[in-house]
Amino acid sequence: MVEESINAIEIASTLGHLDRRTEARMSLTLANAETSRGNLNAARNYLESAEVTFEATRDREGLIETSAAMARVLRTEGRPADAARCFAKMLRLNRGDRRIEVRALHGLVDARTASGRIEGIDPMVQQLREAAIQTGDTRRMARATFAAGLVKLATNDVNEAERHFHTARALAVTVGDLRLQLDSENNLGEVFRIRGESRNAER
Repeated sequence: MVEESINAIEIASTLGHLDRRTEARMSLTLANAETSRGNLNAARNYLESAEVTFEATRDREGLIETSAAMARVLRTEGRPADAARCFAKMLRLNRGDRRIEVRALHGLVDARTASGRIEGIDPMVQQLREAAIQTGDTRRMARATFAAGLVKLATNDVNEAERHFHTARALAVTVGDLRLQLDSENNLGEVFRIRGESRNAER
């Protein structure tokens, strides 16, 4: 899939003059492809180039997608605090699109939890869950519930964490989200390990 995207862009680039926004969109796609391949420096260069164009053309959607892509690069590099700033920028740029709100809040909650910055995070988690419900999308609701579980686990509220992860797993099953099922199972195992329930953790 990554190679197909790169090949398609290479073909498109031979078709003649492209406007600045189209070129920036192509850079964004290439950045995501390079991130998937682990070429983070190349991805960062593409994103910086795209961001300049989106800023100049006042393309809010492009800036949102660039921030999301940069957050992915930063999370891959193990820099969750920096990634959190990108997700916060997505929220600032958003204009009422609940889908973008859920993406940004989910990333922000996850990144802040990973960096240990959980003070004052509960209202953010509540906002995420409400926004996910308003989209009517079960997959988004499952991920919002999982994010709430991560926060509970980080604060050692293992009973609430277990409840959230069970719910997230059940919702993930209904939409066939295997990645989220695995993540939920992994974190349920961590809950049981903390409790000293080794048999349940192994299961």
